[in-house]
Amino acid sequence: MDAIIDKMETHQEKLLKKIALYGTGIFFVVAGGRHFLMPEFYMQMMPNYLPIPLMLIYISGVFEILGGIGLMIPFSRAFSAWGLMALLFAVLPANIYLYTHNIELPDSSSNSWLLMLRIPLQFLLIAWMYMFAKNPKAY
Repeated sequence: MDAIIDKMETHQEKLLKKIALYGTGIFFVVAGGRHFLMPEFYMQMMPNYLPIPLMLIYISGVFEILGGIGLMIPFSRAFSAWGLMALLFAVLPANIYLYTHNIELPDSSSNSWLLMLRIPLQFLLIAWMYMFAKNPKAY
């Protein structure tokens, strides 16, 4: 069945899938790198009930970088997508905390509706990762 679907895809569709895949991988590598370059930015988002917040920021950064790289490698794509889904669920409380406490971030607007958009964005990214995990060879 996959072979039939592959033959039906146009060159442009395959190219768009590759761009989406590598763009997403690069997005996570860059986002993970920001955890090390500007940890103070992420410290503001950390719920006060979590222990060792700086260590959690670094750990999540490492896993974002590894997940982003793993997405771009065919044999690790599905595993990396599942791992990024888990990470996105794990950091969801930080985005909820950000919104419910109306925290102003240095490089964004303090409008509460913009802070709220981070929450559905998490779910869109989770759905995006699920597509990569469900059919890693399609990309």
